[in-house]
Amino acid sequence: MAILLVYTSHFHYGARNSAPLSVFATGTVEAPNGVQELALEYSSISVLASNKTGYEWVAIAGNGTLNLSSLRDIAELMGRANLTNNLAVDGVRMNLTSAYIRVNGTTYDIFTPEQISLIPSGPNNVSVSSSLVIDFTPVLAPAFSRNTTSFIMSPAAIATMANVNLPSGSSIGAKVLLTQSVQASLDAMKPGINITSASITTGGRTTLITATVRDTSGSDVTLNDVFLSGPESASLVPGAANSSATAQITGMLTNSDYNSTGVSADVKEIAQVGLNMQHYQILTFVVLPYGVLEAPSVTSDLQVRGYTIGPGSSANLTFDNTLSYGFNTYQLSPTAGSTYTITVLGQNGTMASATITAH
Repeated sequence: MAILLVYTSHFHYGARNSAPLSVFATGTVEAPNGVQELALEYSSISVLASNKTGYEWVAIAGNGTLNLSSLRDIAELMGRANLTNNLAVDGVRMNLTSAYIRVNGTTYDIFTPEQISLIPSGPNNVSVSSSLVIDFTPVLAPAFSRNTTSFIMSPAAIATMANVNLPSGSSIGAKVLLTQSVQASLDAMKPGINITSASITTGGRTTLITATVRDTSGSDVTLNDVFLSGPESASLVPGAANSSATAQITGMLTNSDYNSTGVSADVKEIAQVGLNMQHYQILTFVVLPYGVLEAPSVTSDLQVRGYTIGPGSSANLTFDNTLSYGFNTYQLSPTAGSTYTITVLGQNGTMASATITAH
């Protein structure tokens, strides 16, 4: 799979002396409880360099594994190359070999789109001590199928040229604390939103979740995901299993028992999904066009997600349905009177949260 980050801006041409370019990664991960590692394994990096005569992809020497969950406010060296002084860097491309997450000691493969692209702004000329910083802001959510808990990653990233200083001779994987000025430059590239109102209403098997989100930036914002964090109950949908299995699964859910004895492997697998749903204490939704929220599954088509609003405009996001998972095996429901945090996430690290009480 490949992540493609492309950006353009004005540039000028100067002396054609050799200048080193270092590529760094930083990141902030939105993920459920218990996440110990979110890893991206990359095999190669290249940058799109340009001058008055054209463009050329230039290989960056470097490969390895990024643990994005450990890179908040930290820059990790991914690779280096020598480019001609004052070439413009118009893009960067990474080839990924795998992505996985480790949660409570268990490793899961991640379902993720193969490619993302973006167009950040800013000076992009290569000069002495130039660095390209890629800020990853992925959203990671559990998805539940019949007998399986999987994870879906919605990748996002921005890139900027900056001065990041490492000791001479530092190897790939070396880390350094990001300066406030570099962090401020990255933050300024992320569009702003806020949640002006939100509510949760439960009744029977139906849950109504609403959020009104306003674009406070000077550019369009695409809203992609909604997280609802807080206590929730997992229960079997009536008729989802035979009576003996229902009693066993209900007991395991009630007692949070992952290793119940005298229970078949099939029952344990089914109950494990319900236990995971209770453990993560997070409901996840994708934002579809026109503001409809949908609970994701491992078969969700993430290519159609996203609702774009303009500067100063607002979007009304709504879920009004039964929260059922695992081919209608389980249902989840918020608890009336409990407090929840609703988080709306958009492209390029856009995020806003609000605290609400369920009714």
